[in-house]
Amino acid sequence: MSLSADGSTYSLKQEAINDLHGWKLEEAKAKLSEVVRLARNQAPQRITVRGEDAVVVISAKEFIKLLPLIKQPNLHKLLSESPLASLDFESQPVQSPVRDIPRNNAFLTSTKAKTTANKPTSNLKNLSSQDFE
Repeated sequence: MSLSADGSTYSLKQEAINDLHGWKLEEAKAKLSEVVRLARNQAPQRITVRGEDAVVVISAKEFIKLLPLIKQPNLHKLLSESPLASLDFESQPVQSPVRDIPRNNAFLTSTKAKTTANKPTSNLKNLSSQDFE
């Protein structure tokens, strides 16, 4: 069972276990067939030893559903055991040189011609701002 920094993961899991029907070990021994029947047909059954949770009896169907989770590798463990684990990824950034792009006068001329062609013509071309005062 994993613990988070504040213990919240443990308390949530503990609450889930506490919600299960609890059996003292002696009682579970005496009524084992009932414990198994309830685990198969209803819900997992919790067995305690000296007042502390010891085991949970679950159906085979539930166990089969949990197997992929059990076999799933821990990502941290997988990466730390990798042959690449010793690599240092903290490196200084590399700044590539900036490429100088020559200006194409033919492109600029054609662009200016297109933008001036879209502007409406006006007879007020030669007026200055003083004419509007």
